[in-house]
Amino acid sequence: MQYIVYPLRKYGERVPDEMARADAKTGRLKIWNGRRVNAQVYDRDDRALLNTLNDVRILSFDDRGMLLTGTVIDIIGRSGETKSVCSKQTWWCVPA
Repeated sequence: MQYIVYPLRKYGERVPDEMARADAKTGRLKIWNGRRVNAQVYDRDDRALLNTLNDVRILSFDDRGMLLTGTVIDIIGRSGETKSVCSKQTWWCVPA
């Protein structure tokens, strides 16, 4: 099923509504359970549109959509000086 996914945080901090709307991605939402529950949104060619949401918990689920929370791993820096940072992320997922 197609969803519009609004990432509500950047590096763990809540973003303004305008930024969440601007960063929204539309695609196929997949939630799977391996060792942990993860989520990802894919385009028509099965390319990931956002960083994988790890350790997913569903905070709310109704006819308007669902609110997922978890963590993402971001790569920060320039070549040669990069580091990975794990931060909180929340996605508001609305049926497209």
